[in-house]
Amino acid sequence: MEHYCSVSLPVLARPKSVPNNWIVAEESAAAPGVQPFQVRDVRERSFFARVFGSRTSKAETAVEDLIAQRGLDNVDVVAIDNCLHEYGVRDRAAKAVLLRIWRQTVERFVATDGNLDGAEAAFLERLKCVLGLDQAAADNERDSVLSAEFLARARPLLNRSDAITEETRSAISRLATQLRVSPDKQRSLLKPLVQAAFDSTCKYWIGKRRVDCDTANALMSFKDEYDLSIVASEGNQLLACVLLSALDSGVLPPQKVDVLLNGDETCYFSGYSVLFEPPKGAPQRREL
Repeated sequence: MEHYCSVSLPVLARPKSVPNNWIVAEESAAAPGVQPFQVRDVRERSFFARVFGSRTSKAETAVEDLIAQRGLDNVDVVAIDNCLHEYGVRDRAAKAVLLRIWRQTVERFVATDGNLDGAEAAFLERLKCVLGLDQAAADNERDSVLSAEFLARARPLLNRSDAITEETRSAISRLATQLRVSPDKQRSLLKPLVQAAFDSTCKYWIGKRRVDCDTANALMSFKDEYDLSIVASEGNQLLACVLLSALDSGVLPPQKVDVLLNGDETCYFSGYSVLFEPPKGAPQRREL
């Protein structure tokens, strides 16, 4: 069945893929003016607090206090290790404390202004080295925080009635850039949400029994952008809605009829189509 109104499937320009640990700033030193830690008193005031208080909690506070007092560029792995040993935190417990400090630092940066800028990214890279973190473990923690924030802020956009529009897609792409979520990661995270939004929008227009060409093209563009799927029966119903919308305006889809004739025969005939749509009024007759 052919499209009568050129419902096209445009090829959208997509950003080039970048690594999940997308870091624009690559300075070896921490960016000046970036300090997510504050000096806190790590001394417990009561006997019970000293006896029953959490060693890991106090060690975590002590490490942050050390960085806040000296500055990140004046702290190294040895100083961090000595600080942890002072509170009796070693081995696996020490790794857990340092990874928690790293994750909380990412969360603080995101909570401040909703994005992760170049200076903050540089600070995190330096902090990763100072804490002596495993590259993969640290990146997984960071990506977990950024992905959760991205989904939390993208979900309301996809729940709106204009979820399929180019404006919404652009807003989501800007959000991904702010949170340093790569294009591939963005599509992977959003796949369930955008599929649900696409299915819902298709059902809405099928229920309306009419859809104009611009809306149909927007739907197909949205489908291609996120590599979505559509049930064959719903695709046919959606195309029927496009055809019905055009018929309401007096436009017929092109029809091709193959008639086998003998060499000495000529076909002379006229035809017409009749559309019966009770909600739209009386039957319509269109001459071909």
